[in-house]
Amino acid sequence: MANHLECEIKSMINEQQYLYLYNKYFHLGKLITQENIYFNDRNDILKNLKICLRIRTKQDSINLYVKAPIKEGNLEIKQPIDSFTRQQLIQKCILPNGEIKDYLHQINVDEKDLYLSGSLITERLSFLDGKYLICIDKSYYKNIVDYEIEIEGPTLLEAEQYAKSWFKKENIPFKGDNIPKSVRATS
Repeated sequence: MANHLECEIKSMINEQQYLYLYNKYFHLGKLITQENIYFNDRNDILKNLKICLRIRTKQDSINLYVKAPIKEGNLEIKQPIDSFTRQQLIQKCILPNGEIKDYLHQINVDEKDLYLSGSLITERLSFLDGKYLICIDKSYYKNIVDYEIEIEGPTLLEAEQYAKSWFKKENIPFKGDNIPKSVRATS
């Protein structure tokens, strides 16, 4: 298991901007496809606390995540799981033992109240620019396709400052609309 402080800034872009950036930066990164499956609870504790509970499946890994907002960004708890555990979560909402189950119990979320609330597939091109991770995303959910840039840095302030200058350099308006994929996929 791993805990990580995520300091990221997001901004939605249009298809034309996406294609421009994708073609410009394709040689710097690797394209991966990831599927996110989101869960909520019947009492909306997760939703009200803006906590994301998800399974993220990539070609070579399956992980269960909790992403919770804190002052400096998002606390991300990551727990590797196998394909059997993934199916148990999707079909029966049975959580594996570990830090995520313990965390959910601390905030009074009972696994018997969990339900699958949505899913999303993202094609992600990511690359490093100094100390900043830049992700160019194309996401599919509920018959919608959208495009987004995520920039992760050492702190939220640094990520935001860098994002503004990066968008200016690319001549693309910076919207700074930090609407999480989990919200877009489950609304």
